[in-house]
Amino acid sequence: MNEPNARDELFSACNELNSLWKQLEVKFTGIYMSFPTRVELQPVPTPLYLGWHKVKGEWRVCLGRQAETGGWDWKPILECPIEIRVEAVAHIRILEKELIRLRQEFLPRVREAVNSLREIVEYRE
Repeated sequence: MNEPNARDELFSACNELNSLWKQLEVKFTGIYMSFPTRVELQPVPTPLYLGWHKVKGEWRVCLGRQAETGGWDWKPILECPIEIRVEAVAHIRILEKELIRLRQEFLPRVREAVNSLREIVEYRE
């Protein structure tokens, strides 16, 4: 394969990867309530996490690390280097399973809150 064709093929593959990340974010937004969560991507030397977080008003698949101030820094995966986006793909199923678990765990709590609040609102002396 000559060099220009290899470059074009890589460019095309990277564009497709970016497009699929965008589609994944749409899927997560459409299927799941918004549960901020994270799964470990890389434990050392600097722990990195793949997560679902709200950044600049939008829920996004993000790369996160603990900030020096003690909080978290979250950056949308599509703003990360291509190497990180490629590596992160192997962890998407784990993140998706965690989102499903959180949703299933949260639903009974919401139902209980709805029932309690309904009783208060509908109560008449």
